[in-house]
Amino acid sequence: MDSRCNKSNAVISKPLLAEADPVKSLQVSRATPESLNRQGKTASIASTPVEALRILHQNIQGLRWKSDEVINSLYPSLPHILCFTEHHLNQHEINLIQIDSYTLGASYCRNSYKMGGVCIFVNKKLNFISIDLRKFSHERDFEADAVKFAVNSVNICILSIYRAPSGNFPPFLDKLEVILNLLHNNNTQLIICGDININYHIENNKKDPSRFFTGLPQPN
Repeated sequence: MDSRCNKSNAVISKPLLAEADPVKSLQVSRATPESLNRQGKTASIASTPVEALRILHQNIQGLRWKSDEVINSLYPSLPHILCFTEHHLNQHEINLIQIDSYTLGASYCRNSYKMGGVCIFVNKKLNFISIDLRKFSHERDFEADAVKFAVNSVNICILSIYRAPSGNFPPFLDKLEVILNLLHNNNTQLIICGDININYHIENNKKDPSRFFTGLPQPN
């Protein structure tokens, strides 16, 4: 799945599925979903309209040699957020990735299996909080990371997820429901980007797509 999400379609009270001059001081911290819900609003970029926020998701299938290609293809309208699935890197390798105008906001890397992984790069003008979801992630079944920031006093949480074609589907749904319940609240707009590898064109597929949507929690 490769899609761009315009925030004007994403500012809603329920989770939305959605398959760009550095500041001198960038405030970055890490948090757990539990502690995040107890924190106040994060710092925001002054006078940035929420509807102008641009998000890119791409299943990159190996980020090591493709970051420049991605940026060149998007220039000059660079997104504020880059969400990549299947970056194929370990933690040391992804920490070394440099993308002009962006900083690594959050990442999940596999330890036992090759490939996979998810990461979020955040425009350097955004102050953000990196949310640690490692205890919820499981290689192949459910790989996730998230960041939270604020634009014009609107708190926004970006959740990036990946499930491999060989991943188990029931555990994926269970873990997603837990995370959504932890991350979502009435003061935060939640956006989900990712690649979950469901074939919507096979009617008798055991991984019935309707199970995914009916399995999502409906926060008040």
